[in-house]
Amino acid sequence: MHPQLLKHWVAAFGVTGCLLPLLAPATGADAAASVAVTSVAVASATVPASRVDTLVSGLSIPWDVAPLPDGSLLFTERAGTTRLRAANGPTHVVTTDQRDLFVGSEAGLMGITTDPAFTTNRTYYTCQAYRGSGTTPIDIRVVRWHLAADSASATRQGTVVTGVPTTTGQHAGCRLRFAADGTLHVGTGDAITGTNPQNLSSLGGKTLRVRAGDGRAPADNPFAAAGGARALVWTYGHRNVEGMALRPGTTQMWSVEHGPDRDDEVNLLVKGRNYGWDPVPGYNQQVPMTDLVKFPTAVRAVWSSGLPTVATSGAAFLTGSRWGRWEGALAVAELKNEGVRILSLTPDGRLRGNEQLPAVDNVYGRIRTVQAARGGNAVYLTTSNGTDDKLLQVTATAAQGAYRPQLDVSPAGVALVNRGGVLTAFVRGLDGRVYHSGQSSAGGSWTAFQPLPGVVASAPAAVSWGGSRVDLFARGTSGQLLHAWSSGGGYSAWQNLGGNLTSAPSAASLSPGSLDVVARSGASDKVVRRHWDGRSWSASTSLGGVVTGAPATTASASTGRITVYVRGSDGKLCTKVLTATTTVSGWSCGSGRETWAAPAVSASPGPVLVTRNADLTPVVSIGGFTTAVGGRVDSALAAASRSSTSYTVIGRGTDGALWSFDGRPGHYTWSRVGGRLS
Repeated sequence: MHPQLLKHWVAAFGVTGCLLPLLAPATGADAAASVAVTSVAVASATVPASRVDTLVSGLSIPWDVAPLPDGSLLFTERAGTTRLRAANGPTHVVTTDQRDLFVGSEAGLMGITTDPAFTTNRTYYTCQAYRGSGTTPIDIRVVRWHLAADSASATRQGTVVTGVPTTTGQHAGCRLRFAADGTLHVGTGDAITGTNPQNLSSLGGKTLRVRAGDGRAPADNPFAAAGGARALVWTYGHRNVEGMALRPGTTQMWSVEHGPDRDDEVNLLVKGRNYGWDPVPGYNQQVPMTDLVKFPTAVRAVWSSGLPTVATSGAAFLTGSRWGRWEGALAVAELKNEGVRILSLTPDGRLRGNEQLPAVDNVYGRIRTVQAARGGNAVYLTTSNGTDDKLLQVTATAAQGAYRPQLDVSPAGVALVNRGGVLTAFVRGLDGRVYHSGQSSAGGSWTAFQPLPGVVASAPAAVSWGGSRVDLFARGTSGQLLHAWSSGGGYSAWQNLGGNLTSAPSAASLSPGSLDVVARSGASDKVVRRHWDGRSWSASTSLGGVVTGAPATTASASTGRITVYVRGSDGKLCTKVLTATTTVSGWSCGSGRETWAAPAVSASPGPVLVTRNADLTPVVSIGGFTTAVGGRVDSALAAASRSSTSYTVIGRGTDGALWSFDGRPGHYTWSRVGGRLS
């Protein structure tokens, strides 16, 4: 598709099809057979709201920006000036010695990044063109600096990398980003020299990986044994890498590079691989950016502009729940196209969505850099127009609704349990009964829905503590806690355990025969707990907190601890840790994460935490990695894991039917199970 036709294309999921009046056994269009849905253009889908603020104006080609721990911003201008904007607004020039800087064509003072230990060592790095005492460029270098305590000046501490080729200053790169392991990655240009990209003895047309302390090659670099320039090479076959970004919570390093008259590229970097640019003989720009005829094993771009190019530059991953379906997406600066492209990605790095950021689209001119703000929910941009350039801040503005007592932000919900590798989904139908459906293998079809006897007034909770045993809980029509169970055959009738619940419950099991149930209760919206020790139920005990949705729980037999997850009255995700008999910690909301629905969490292995953003987008968090996974779900969700690399999420889609997400590498797709949920 032509890039200009893509500018306002929205990647979201939409659903049509026949709906049953109740959640009954599925037939026809509601059959349990999965229908994969990844990205469907929906013109009415809401674009995540944002606000643009001009932080500094009157600049000349600001090239890159580095956020500092105290909230200030350190940024470069290509002609050689380094500036610092304080957190409270004032901006000043940082005095530096740039007497050997070459400025010409695309080269000058370019990329900047801070040391991972900046708080203690106040070290930062720049990538810049070097001319020595002459007037012509010699090479591109990475320089280490120390920022004075008063931030008024910076002094050179040494040179980390030398010898990146340059000729006229064209195709100079040069972006710097640290990887998760603390190594420094450098994106370089080919210096308009056709032989450089495929020549491993040249640092041009490469991405490099070095130790920032001494500039040496890490021992595990792909060509480390060769020594010399080759030892620094991480990937090769590039044209002009002006953008690099580490995907948060992962080891994935991404690059962005200019194409000739077509095919700007965004690439996921793979150690030692060739990315296919080889413009020889001479400098032949008619060859493909990724020449798969000449290099059949070259790495294909994750995204390519096609014809014409948009002149991609810097990039950063969006973090923070206020970005909605864009959380975890890659934001890419565009010079010629005068905007920011938002590329939504699967966890394993495949493209699933391609949009533009409307707030800056053709408004501020050429965009050179995108840099994520510390704390998330905002990015910094630099323009590159040559006169009156700006440092901008774009802030995601999705807002939580005001707290109202006994409001349940996600009254519809689902439950999912793993019994020996077979997943069973439990949902409440329109007739108030709980229905269940099973899936015996990851990504497989779901069985027809079967009802349990009796009527409940909330989404169910389910937990399995061994073998084929499963225990179900729900809120009764009078607010009481209801309990049913199965040992592999049918299900018991609902048993009334009393109480006054104001949300669906959640359940966890630390060991066979042990159960813990938590729910929101009473007019004060506090969390209460009931414990079954194998013989009897305890009385309700208060865990405190003020919550606006059903809780989620997970148990770890190895640690003997239960973690309770809730959505607080301000929308923040909060946790509390318990044992079978005591409370280990108070409520902690320190992550700052927001959710627009009750959370869900899988049992081990994992855990896989699932929340929902303002635009109904499900978001998955595994360890330090968090990303929106597409789709639109208007209920609370549920999650279960089969293994450390296989998880499933379910929820009610905007069509009222049950949908299932296959969270395996190479899949990451939603499929419609069917039925109709309350």
